[in-house]
Amino acid sequence: MPQLISVKAKWKWSKELEKFFIKKNHSLSLHVCSGMSLIGDIRVDLDTSSKANIIADMFHLPFKKEVFNTIICDPPYKLAYHKRLQFLYPLSDLLKCNGRLIIKINWIPRIKGLKRIGIWLYEGARYWSNLGVIIEYIKNQSTLDGL
Repeated sequence: MPQLISVKAKWKWSKELEKFFIKKNHSLSLHVCSGMSLIGDIRVDLDTSSKANIIADMFHLPFKKEVFNTIICDPPYKLAYHKRLQFLYPLSDLLKCNGRLIIKINWIPRIKGLKRIGIWLYEGARYWSNLGVIIEYIKNQSTLDGL
């Protein structure tokens, strides 16, 4: 009888995607759901085998408000609909004024206090795979005045 071997794939971006996020990254930066990426001054992931320097849940991040210039996030694509904004609003609170949130997801959210300034489609390397949507937001005084 053949043995079943459990192989856990390590989450990792393509070189092209890494270059894109490096170009968008400005210190002091936070990378949430960082997986095996080394992008970001502070990298957070729930997986203890990741390259994160802080192990934490994306819904309960241990940071003060208005600390980061850039936040990068690539959350799990199978995130339940009712949980999607539960992590995005707290991320926007962590941004300084004029800070950028760059997320790679498969839906297009509107986030109070943030203005969408860029949107890209990422098709990945496989045929017939889901598209990723990369969205860049800015938190500036005009978006804050509208709240």
